[in-house]
Amino acid sequence: SPFALTVVGSGREWTMPGVEVTSKSWALVDEVADYQSLDIGLYPVRDDDWGKGKTGFKPVVYMSCGAACIASPVGGVVEFLRQGENGGLASSQQDWCDRLVDLLKDRALRERLALNARQTVLETYCLQAQAPRLLEVIQKAAAG
Repeated sequence: SPFALTVVGSGREWTMPGVEVTSKSWALVDEVADYQSLDIGLYPVRDDDWGKGKTGFKPVVYMSCGAACIASPVGGVVEFLRQGENGGLASSQQDWCDRLVDLLKDRALRERLALNARQTVLETYCLQAQAPRLLEVIQKAAAG
């Protein structure tokens, strides 16, 4: 098999001819370990009102856990995921195939994107980056 697929939290068993598939129930206690076990995290979302309303938290989790990420360029994802820099963006079926094949074939690319993704999370979403912003909001609310 060219790769193994792990599906977490879909609520059903998955099969794919020629691919080893593991289906897992989502559990908070396992989430970090589940995502740290991935080389590539996938986040396909439809470009509709529901998809646009999503924040893109799943790619941030993938990125923080050291997985290269491919996501639909929908909603909040476009604010932090940059094609070829810290992840991959895919709109069409061909985009998804191209991005996935590139990452499956090129370990150095996977590792570079994963390291850049982790750096993006550290610079933007970690406690040290967000605490001053939160403090500012609280101080403005208290003063107003």
